[in-house]
Amino acid sequence: MAAAFARDNTGARSLFLTAPIHNQPILCLAGRPILLGYGAWLWTHGYKNFEQREADMKAIYAGSNNPIERLEHYGVDYIYISWSEKTDLKANVAYFEQNFRPVFRQGEITIYDARSRPATDAQISVPLKLNRSSVRDADAGR
Repeated sequence: MAAAFARDNTGARSLFLTAPIHNQPILCLAGRPILLGYGAWLWTHGYKNFEQREADMKAIYAGSNNPIERLEHYGVDYIYISWSEKTDLKANVAYFEQNFRPVFRQGEITIYDARSRPATDAQISVPLKLNRSSVRDADAGR
């Protein structure tokens, strides 16, 4: 469901922050770019200098060391939090709830708009339904 939401409601070049796992649905099913791919694949394809990006990703998920500045530096549009991000990366869910507007929520998965600030609970539905043109316009910088 999250992959379908991303595919249908975000721009083709929208950048997602996700856990670097080999079966990440945002990358594999929705076809959206992610900040950092699966480390073993990067290494075997000759990408050896991704330690800083990995450290930044972990700091963002922890909600520490200027995460908003880091998100802006990389141009991240959406933040994906699921079981993997919560367990493997110790995602600080409370930080994201306080600082970003969720655009999708179902079960263990929440997608936050990294370019926005939080909405009130009354403005959030589960899963959230967005006007596709408004999301695509925002992704295109309109």
